Amino acid sequence: MKPFVLRSVVVAALLLVPFLALFRWQVAMSTPPTRAAVGTLSGMAQVLPAGAENSKRTTTQATIEAGDTVRALAAVRLTLADGSIIMMEPGAVVTVRTAKDDGSPVVFHEAGRLSVETNNPAFRLQSSNLTLAVDKAQFRAEISPTGDAYVVAEHGLVYGTSEGETVTVAEGESMHVGAGQRARLLQSTPVVVPPPPPAPPRTPTPTVTPVPPTQPPTLIHVIEQGDTLTYLAQKYNVTVDAIMKANNIQDPNL
Repeated sequence: MKPFVLRSVVVAALLLVPFLALFRWQVAMSTPPTRAAVGTLSGMAQVLPAGAENSKRTTTQATIEAGDTVRALAAVRLTLADGSIIMMEPGAVVTVRTAKDDGSPVVFHEAGRLSVETNNPAFRLQSSNLTLAVDKAQFRAEISPTGDAYVVAEHGLVYGTSEGETVTVAEGESMHVGAGQRARLLQSTPVVVPPPPPAPPRTPTPTVTPVPPTQPPTLIHVIEQGDTLTYLAQKYNVTVDAIMKANNIQDPNL
């Protein structure tokens, strides 16, 4: 009987091997793969982890991992591991990934307005029809509701590639890319900004003759993507009506 008992134990052990292998496979499949942290978030936003369509979370402080999608609910600051800073306006949406070759950040810009500052030449900002590379640059980017992309270089150089053609955007220049179109530089349109109204003259005294104030010179402002009449009026301390009259503008919403 002893040999029979030994054989039974061996057979039972062999039968357990496939079940143990299946159990380990199920555990491995149920454990999500570890994703690398690529930066931090500060500001009210929704964060959607990669592959988790029903796992959105709203937060004001978070560690961003590769593949996470961030939707700004207010002003949001993304600080990436390479030191790049992305300021997101409310409504902006990005997905942060990493390049396979060197792990540099690749940010997919889906919607809204961003301001980017980076010294990493390997940094990339992509949209559905545009890839941006930089040379120690600070720039603004916007994806309009129609899918058009706008870029304004504020410092350094920005290189925009679309439809196989690359355009260099220098400091102060703007670029536009429409759906299915090549990138092109925008021609800046100067706008006359009237001088602020002169201060009222001081009350004259018997011994002092009041001197009329000198009329400030007329200013010229180059319109950039996102400028509004209200913004220009506040910047130059004039009224919206004054700007409209100086430029023969009929619509105050321009």
